[in-house]
Amino acid sequence: FSIAEMIPLPVKDLQETTTRTVSLYGGSRLEEDLLLHCARITPRPEMTERMRALMLNGVDWEYLLTTGRHHGLLPLLYWNLKSSLGEIVPAGVQEELRDHFQRNALRNLFLSGEMLRIVQLFREHGLGAIPFKGPVLAASIYGETSLREFIDLDILVRKQDLVAARDLLMREGYAMDTAMTKAQQDARLRSGCAITLSRRDGKAIVDLHWEFTALKFSLPFDLDNLWGRLETVSIAGRQVATLSVLDHLMLVSIHGAKHRWERLEWICDVAGLLLVQPKLNWERCLEESTKLRAERILLHALLLANKYLGAKLPPIVHRKLQADPVAHSLAARAGENLFSESSTALVTADETAFHLQMREQFSDRMPYVLYQVRRWMIPTERDRSIFRLPAFLSFLYYLFRPARLLFEYGLHPLSQFLKNFRLHKS
Repeated sequence: FSIAEMIPLPVKDLQETTTRTVSLYGGSRLEEDLLLHCARITPRPEMTERMRALMLNGVDWEYLLTTGRHHGLLPLLYWNLKSSLGEIVPAGVQEELRDHFQRNALRNLFLSGEMLRIVQLFREHGLGAIPFKGPVLAASIYGETSLREFIDLDILVRKQDLVAARDLLMREGYAMDTAMTKAQQDARLRSGCAITLSRRDGKAIVDLHWEFTALKFSLPFDLDNLWGRLETVSIAGRQVATLSVLDHLMLVSIHGAKHRWERLEWICDVAGLLLVQPKLNWERCLEESTKLRAERILLHALLLANKYLGAKLPPIVHRKLQADPVAHSLAARAGENLFSESSTALVTADETAFHLQMREQFSDRMPYVLYQVRRWMIPTERDRSIFRLPAFLSFLYYLFRPARLLFEYGLHPLSQFLKNFRLHKS
C-alpha cells in the first residue's frame, strides 16, 4: 500500500495499539518502520507524529542501530531523529549516532577531496574521467556529502585510457588490490568492468571503471553518448562533471537489482533522484531503459521507491507496471529480503533466480547462465585443498566439485531456485 492511501488514525488510538502489530511503512516491527520513516529526505510531519506515538511504547534501540548500520542509514537516522524525535531518543543512543555521523562526515570530506584531486590529476594528463555514485551522488541528492555513506570512489575512464589512469594512480601512492598475472588481467579486461586500487596508507579505495557492469549482465551502455550528456554538481565549491540524473537513476537501479536491494540506502538513492528531479523526462527515461534492455530493472526499482519511501510515479510508469507483473514480483521479493536473513546457499539460489527474472529477453539471460555454469563447475582452490590429486588426474576435480556442492548443500538450493524462478509472459 502507499502511505497516501492510508486512513488517518488519531494519535490516541495509536497509543493504544501495540508496536508489533501496526506497520506504517511496510516493516514488520516498529524499529523497521522507524528506519523507513527516517530514510526519507523530508519525512512527512503527520507521519512523524504517528511515529512519535508508537515510539512511546518502547524501541529496541540496539536492533535499530544494528539494522540502520547494515543498511547504511545511520547518518540519515541521526539527522531525522535529531530534528523531529530527539526528545524520545536516549542520551547514549544520541551520542553513538552523533559520533558515527561526525566520523562519516569527516571521512566523506576527505574522500571528496581525494576524488577532486584525482579528477584534476587525470585532466592534467589528458585523461577524461567521470566520478559517479559516492560523493557526487550524495551532493546531487542531499546538497552535501555527510548524509550518505560511501566507502570507495567510483571513476569512469575510457577503456583506451585505463592503463594510463591505473599507472598514474600507482605513481600517486595507490596499489592494485591483488597481484594478477598477464592472463588474469586480460581476462578481467574482457569480462569485467573495473579494477580496484587502494591507497597504501589505507585511507581511500578507487574503483576504476571502463564499463558499468560486467559482461555477464549484458547491459549495452552507450558510453559515447553518455560522455556527451554529463551534468555538473557542486562539491566543496567546485563544479564537477558527473552522470546526468537520468543516467544515475539507471545506474543505481541496476546496482540495487544486482545486489537484490539488500541495503535500503540504494532505494534511498532512487527516491532521492526522483525528488531532486521532479520534472524528469519520463518518455526519454523509459526509452533509454528499453535501449539498455533494462526496463524491468528500472520499473521494479521505481516501485520499491514508491512503496517504501513514497516516491511519486507518473501515469506512464504506472501503465508500464500494470503491463509487467514480473516487476511487481521482483519488488515484492526484494521487499521481503530487506529485513530478513538467509543462509548462503539459499541466498545464492534466490539471487540467481532474481537476476535471470529481471531480464525480459532470453538472449540477455544467456551470458549470466553461462557465467553461473562456469562458476559452479570450474574447480576452486578450496576443491584442490580438500582433495589433493596429482597433476595428471586434475581433470577429476571437475567431477569432485559438483559432488562436493551436492554433499554440502543437497538439492535445496536447486528447489529454491526453481521455486523463485517464475517467469511470466509479458
